[in-house]
Amino acid sequence: MVVLNEPDSSAPTFHARDVLAPAAAALACGVAPESLGASADPDSLVEAPFGEPVREGDYVSGEVLEADRFGSLRFNIPGSDLGSLGLDSDRLEIELGHNTLSVPFRTTFCEVPSGEPIALVDASGWLTLAVNMGSAIERYGVVPGAGVRVRSIGG
Repeated sequence: MVVLNEPDSSAPTFHARDVLAPAAAALACGVAPESLGASADPDSLVEAPFGEPVREGDYVSGEVLEADRFGSLRFNIPGSDLGSLGLDSDRLEIELGHNTLSVPFRTTFCEVPSGEPIALVDASGWLTLAVNMGSAIERYGVVPGAGVRVRSIGG
């Protein structure tokens, strides 16, 4: 693992723009990874502050990681794992708090009418429950850390 040398002009909240994008460009141009910074011991890395999703029969159990500024609820279920978890269908059942929802799984918010819930993989790559032009956290009254169960109910 390589730890990047941060430029002095790096903004503390924009590492993707100020550090990671230039590093990716350098690597794409053939720069040796070792020239980007000092190596880090993988054992020194910190574990994620949340657990992995767990397959339980037809369901995948996980948790709400956070709500974004629009009120969409991000789960700890990676979008890249939906196929292996059996969640690669056009409709999902989501048990969240006291709610059991049947929602379409789509790519973009506009694929459902305004005010309707939608499941999608967000820009960070996580399975997310959103409400088109609304707030899932306000509508369903759950908070980060709440449990969630998801299963495929469509083709």
